[in-house]
Amino acid sequence: MLEADGVAPEEREAALAELEPEAERARVLAARLGRTPKVAAQLGRKGFGPDALEAAFGALFAEDGGEA
Repeated sequence: MLEADGVAPEEREAALAELEPEAERARVLAARLGRTPKVAAQLGRKGFGPDALEAAFGALFAEDGGEA
């Protein structure tokens, strides 16, 4: 998408390198919103991957078999 908008590859890579890792962002959101199945599902719908959700929700996510 950024490429279609004319953003140079170097600029894309620099911007992505500055982002906090996905698992850490998920942990911060889970701590703020609560570590509930509802919040895990919400983050999953927002695009957080299974590894990030497991890192943020730990046993809760594992107990549901990844279907939080």
